[in-house]
This record gives sequence, C-alpha cells and structure tokens, in this order.
Amino acid sequence: MKALLTPEHESQQNSVCLFLLNWSTPLALIIIYIFFSLMNPYFATPSTLLDILNRTVVLGIMSLAFTMAFITGGIDVSIGASCSLGGVMACIMFQQGYSSGVAIGAALLAGLVIGLINAFLCGIIRILPMLATLSTMFIFQGVELAITKARGLYPRIPDSYLFLGRGSIGPIPVSILILVVLGLIARYFLCSTRLGRHFYATGGSKEASKAAGIDIYKVMMLAFIFSGLLASFSGVMLSSRLASAQTQAGSGYLLYALAATFLGTTMFGRGEPSVEGTILGALFIIVVDTGLTMINVWWYWQYVVTGIILILAIVVKSLRRMYILEA
Repeated sequence: MKALLTPEHESQQNSVCLFLLNWSTPLALIIIYIFFSLMNPYFATPSTLLDILNRTVVLGIMSLAFTMAFITGGIDVSIGASCSLGGVMACIMFQQGYSSGVAIGAALLAGLVIGLINAFLCGIIRILPMLATLSTMFIFQGVELAITKARGLYPRIPDSYLFLGRGSIGPIPVSILILVVLGLIARYFLCSTRLGRHFYATGGSKEASKAAGIDIYKVMMLAFIFSGLLASFSGVMLSSRLASAQTQAGSGYLLYALAATFLGTTMFGRGEPSVEGTILGALFIIVVDTGLTMINVWWYWQYVVTGIILILAIVVKSLRRMYILEA
C-alpha cells in the first residue's frame, strides 16, 4: 500500500518541483554547455567561450530592443530593418569621409526615425503594433536596398570604429563590455525608475494602468523609440565586427531575437520579460548554434533544434503556471 506523504514531505516535494520549473532554462543551458564540451573538447576552451560571448553581443542588443516593446505588450518586428539600416548609414558616412562619431550618430538617427514612425503609428494612429512594425519593416528594408543597390558596402573604416566590435581591453573584448553596460543601464531604467515601472504596468494590464493614471500610449511610444535606437546600435556593432555593411544583415537576427526574449521570460521563474533573462536567452541560442556547428550538424537542423527548444520552454512555462494555480 502506497504510503501517504506527510504535510512536511509534501511541502518539500512542492518546493523541489517549483525550483526545477523556475530554474529549468538556466539548468538546461548548463547541461547543454556540458554536453557540447564532452562532444567536442575545443568547445570548452577559453577562445571558444570568448567567441560565443562576442557573437552574443549583436543578438543580445537586438533582443533588448525587442524586449523594450515586448514589456509594454507590443511587438516590434522592424528591429531587423533598424539594425541593417543602422550599419548602412554608418558605412555611408565613412564613404563620405566622416568620423566614427558622425557615423554612429547617423546610425542612431536612422533608428530614431524608425522608432518615431512606429511610435506615431502605434501611439497616435493606434494601429496594432504587429501590423504597424511589419509595415515599417518592409518600408525600411526597401529604403536600405534602394540606398545600397542591394550590394554590400566596404568603405575604409577608422580603427576607432572597428575597436567597438573587434577591440579588447586586456583579455576582455570591448563588445562584451558594451553589452554589459547597456544591460545594466536598461535594467536600472526598467526596475529602478518610475517610467520603467510604467513599462511593466502597461504590459501587465492596460486597463489597470489607465485607471492608475498612466498614459499607456505615451509609454508605448517611448518603448518603440528605445527599441529603434537599440536596434540601430546593434547594426553599429555588427558593421564594426564585419568591417562592412551587408544588405538585410539584421533580418537574420529577428526571429532569434524574438526567441531570446521569450526564453528570457522562462529564466528564474519570473514569467515576464527581463533584461538579464533576455541576455541569457541570447546566450542560450548562441551556445546551441555554436555547439551544433562544432559537432558538424547541418545548419538547417539548427533551426529545428531552436524550434524544439522554444516548444520545450513554452511547455515548462505552461506547467509552471498550472502548478502555481493548483498549489
């Protein structure tokens, strides 16, 4: 006859189950890293780890851009176009003989313009964010292709600009430091300022936020502006690393940024987007991508594995919600 659990044992069992559900994604990241290290000894070397962290930078910054809008309940699918156009604008400035500061300023201006247009469409005209940003994505992809004639740009780039994506301070790549600084600033803004808390409140419940006196449309407009700026800066980092601007280079990061942001919601059991969760989600995706490449898995299977990981993350999130409701 099966022994009944005492209340104390049942409480301990519940605590273990909740811990595993809350920390399943970080634990999975550790397990996957160990697995690839056993499959290929070179995967665990410091040089490979630095390469993984370096590759996480562009995706991490673009994912933060997506997270800004996602926190308020919006979806910005134009971040890929913002990234690509940011890199293109910077390289055009170099072709005209301008300095690194002017090039970065031009890239951020492109992101600001896209962000302002998205903010106008979503906050003033009040078009659904998905439809509005899908429209601007097509528009600015077309603008980018028209400017570049669908060709990559290979200008003479100053060392000061290349330093952002390729330089190091001691053993630490500058790009990683930039991602950390941006992450800290974003986290402080979202968690320690009144406006940042309004972002979360708007995403949690627009009706309750309105009742509390929060101008939700103003909040959403600011979120899209920040998203555009961050996405265009990811284009700066990408063009700095590649020493060129490739047409539609940012488009390939869009779905991965969405995946990283969603994976971030399963980190630490919060169930909501967060800066640290998003960055770890981006790291998760790059670890899987690098590991599969190093064990000679064909690139098209990498999409399959990424999809499976997302499905598992959805399952874990659903199980956690059900477990909490039943507890």
